[in-house]
Amino acid sequence: SRIVYTGRTAAGVYIDADTALKNATVWACVQYLTRTVGQLPWRVMRETRKGNEIAGSHPLDWLLHKRPCPDMGAFSWRQAMLGNALLHGNAYAEIQRDQRGVAIALWPIHPERVCPRRAESGALEYEVWNSGGNVVLSAEDMFHIRGFGDGPVGYGVVEYAAQSIGWAQATELFGASFFGDGMKPSGVVEIEHSLSPEGLLALKSEMKKLYAGPKGERTVFLDNKMKFTPVAMQPDNAQFIETRQHQVEEICRWFGVPPHKVQHLLRSTFSNIEHQAIEVVVDSVTPWVRVFEEEADYKLFGSGNRQNFYTKMSL
Repeated sequence: SRIVYTGRTAAGVYIDADTALKNATVWACVQYLTRTVGQLPWRVMRETRKGNEIAGSHPLDWLLHKRPCPDMGAFSWRQAMLGNALLHGNAYAEIQRDQRGVAIALWPIHPERVCPRRAESGALEYEVWNSGGNVVLSAEDMFHIRGFGDGPVGYGVVEYAAQSIGWAQATELFGASFFGDGMKPSGVVEIEHSLSPEGLLALKSEMKKLYAGPKGERTVFLDNKMKFTPVAMQPDNAQFIETRQHQVEEICRWFGVPPHKVQHLLRSTFSNIEHQAIEVVVDSVTPWVRVFEEEADYKLFGSGNRQNFYTKMSL
């Protein structure tokens, strides 16, 4: 990692790839991108003199279009791979080959089990942790989807966006706590005349019955010159709704997803929604499509691809 990150944010909330998904906007961004890329037809193509055509009889066409591995269909496989790339910066799948060297399965591996490194020769290789011991895979046998980065390993978006996500999580926890506490203003109640113990208990019981929320009451009672004084800041004074709306747009920026694709429609109109739909394909979906295509073309066909095969996701 290029940054030192321990998981604890300034907002006091622990954020990692799993806890980040508890945020509705993070979940929606990941769901949108993974579902969109996952449902695109991904076929093996061949360049011919008459033009490009689908090579449906090629063994890799079934692998990519239908079943990358026995455990997962094409949609689930791509969704899992892209989800790891979005949250961890990298996604890995071991390429299983037959005796001819043709890929017959792509087995996803969780990024936390993989450590990319350089061999003594300088070639890229991958050390994979297994319960029975570590194994080392060569680069040609690892299908690797990288996020943004300046080398062979992508950056973990969640680590860089942790403060933004942590702030959003803290705001959500505050809202849940505020409404869970019931009586909006926590405060102090004072009374002019002293109450008997039974009278004080009866007053507390009545206040709790009228105002307390699921988490109980948090009001202090003073039995001399009783009056109520709120001591907590109100959400509207802290611009609670405005903050929540800003956080949606902030997190969308980290994942490159337009806000209207996560059901945030404040700035969407009937006059611009069509143009936004075109933009999202060009700016958000196509870059990830290219990453999958380029990795497949290089790792699955290899340098000996004399019949001009390549893969294509139809947009």
